[in-house]
Amino acid sequence: MNQPIEFVGVALGILVTVLGTVGNIATIATITSNRKLLTVSTAFIVNLSVADLLYSAVLQPITVHSYIAGRWEFGPVFCSVFGYVLFLLFGVSELTLCAVALNRYFLIVHPSKYRSIYNKTGTTVMIGVSWLLPALSLLPPALGVWGRFTFFDKVSTCSFDREVSASFTTALFSAYCIVPTVVMCFSYACILRTVRTSANKFSKKKRRKASLRGRSFRRNSLGLDHSGRREISPSWPGRARAYFSETDPTSNLESVGDDLDDSRQQSSGERTDPDSSARRIRAQNRVSRNVRLAKMTFAVFVAFSVCFLPYMVLSIVDKANSGQVWLYKLCAMVAWLNSCINPIIYSLMNKQLR
Repeated sequence: MNQPIEFVGVALGILVTVLGTVGNIATIATITSNRKLLTVSTAFIVNLSVADLLYSAVLQPITVHSYIAGRWEFGPVFCSVFGYVLFLLFGVSELTLCAVALNRYFLIVHPSKYRSIYNKTGTTVMIGVSWLLPALSLLPPALGVWGRFTFFDKVSTCSFDREVSASFTTALFSAYCIVPTVVMCFSYACILRTVRTSANKFSKKKRRKASLRGRSFRRNSLGLDHSGRREISPSWPGRARAYFSETDPTSNLESVGDDLDDSRQQSSGERTDPDSSARRIRAQNRVSRNVRLAKMTFAVFVAFSVCFLPYMVLSIVDKANSGQVWLYKLCAMVAWLNSCINPIIYSLMNKQLR
């Protein structure tokens, strides 16, 4: 090490190793040890935490060693293994974030389809595919069939050989960056539109309910119908029950729940609850909870994009590989942060995980 940026890299690498390992272990342990926390949504969070944990605990220390040594000391075979695992974990993270966005999308925008897609089998398959797809697609460079991995000294890690892997990296970038990012942006945009529309409708309905209650109170106080005769059985309570039993758009946002158990409780328990006011309150609480969870997963997506975007842009722009070493190292360090920042987001935005 003979440059200040390398000393910074070693210090930051050690910090990422410690925080990422401890934070992701704590996240996994917290969710898996509490049955109430283990839902479809948190299953994806656990999957993402496993990928971040493997990077923090296994790959990051090796990168720190390369910073200190100034070269790769583990041979070409292990360099290929390192590069394979590095981009495998990146692919898992990207696909898991995409799966989380789609999960929130179906829950909030198309709740009627949620339970048929996000059952135990469907969720298990999605998590399995998030590992299997990148594992298979990265075999060509690992075996030297299409592209290859080599030590990239500007970031002190094993990555794609830029001279022989250009076509493969272009295909990989399209498959694991462009397509998932478009899907995630579309999903969160639809979620935002649905939540805003539902909130506006609910606000209008609340004002209408207050107005109807006021008129009902005045009528019942007089005890007379429109013709001036006293009613034996006022018709308003029946209309009130019919009005309040209408399905509000916001209650639909969580009508299927976070998992099958929650869905069954809502579909069986709440429909028979005679207290419609209490039912509405519970529905609104579930809406608020899932909107908060959508905000948290969106924050994770934004953090992922912010961490990796600088290095991606630099790699695309600097096709001749003539960029400054300090700039490459700085962008790589920003990317490291992604493996330890998610537990911080979870703790700040979710009381249960906190």
